[in-house]
Amino acid sequence: MKGEIDRKGNLLIERAGKLRPQFCPYKDIPCGDHCPKFGEPREDCITARDGTYLNGITLPLCSRDQLFFTELIDERK
Repeated sequence: MKGEIDRKGNLLIERAGKLRPQFCPYKDIPCGDHCPKFGEPREDCITARDGTYLNGITLPLCSRDQLFFTELIDERK
């Protein structure tokens, strides 16, 4: 999965070839680093279904939820 954190800190995830903004499941606002539950991206490795290892980036969200990206661009400064 590919994603981006834009200059304003909003999370966008690639769907059908386009980056689309993600929204908070609890409030009607964009998901982003303005939320205290939005964690910092970190390098990670997971085991794919076929047993191979996949390097990428984990982004913690909403308490214990997290997303795994094969590519994550962070444009915050």
